[in-house]
Amino acid sequence: MANSAFDDWFTYLVQVVFLFTEAITTLLSFPNKGIWIDPKIELQKLTVKQLKKMLAGHKTNNLKKAQLIDLVLTTA
Repeated sequence: MANSAFDDWFTYLVQVVFLFTEAITTLLSFPNKGIWIDPKIELQKLTVKQLKKMLAGHKTNNLKKAQLIDLVLTTA
């Protein structure tokens, strides 16, 4: 015979534990995923070919890498 009050409390406790662990893992992932990382610095690591591939629908002839990065940031 199951006690429904205990089952409800236990289900609630499990949900709280899951939400708490998810919140902690999200907070710990911020330095890795980079909410403080400048996207311009990340785009500078890419090659000109990769930047042009990201801008497939735009005119990218005779643009320098810095101009391509600015264009990627404005279109994103």
